[in-house]
Amino acid sequence: MLAHILSRKLYTSSEISNVFQEISGNSDLASLFWIGSAVEFAYHKDVDWLFFGKGILQDPLLRVIISAQYQKKFAFGPPEVQQRVARQIRHFHTPLEQKRGFVIPPEAYLDVLMMIIDMGERTYELMHGPMSRE
Repeated sequence: MLAHILSRKLYTSSEISNVFQEISGNSDLASLFWIGSAVEFAYHKDVDWLFFGKGILQDPLLRVIISAQYQKKFAFGPPEVQQRVARQIRHFHTPLEQKRGFVIPPEAYLDVLMMIIDMGERTYELMHGPMSRE
């Protein structure tokens, strides 16, 4: 997957934000995005912490809905809302880290971010065809 991510075109933050907002605002795209992400997360052992808290295993649909709500706040919110959401997400992981016995490394968050960007690009292209600068 890393090779796929590194080989993709470089898009500006604005272009990524536009795609992210379109996915977040369309229930078909959002469903495809989150289902694909859940599969990717389960496959990627470096982000096993996503499953350590068992919330995703006990009620996967609820976990997807909650994640999608945070995604919408992050995608459509002004910078101060985006920063607050990022702090909340970080805060939620603190008890998980304590139960697990070690801190989630920054690389794991980066892996999740890269998976989400990659899944967003694949979801968009599946529904609309290849992305372009237009």
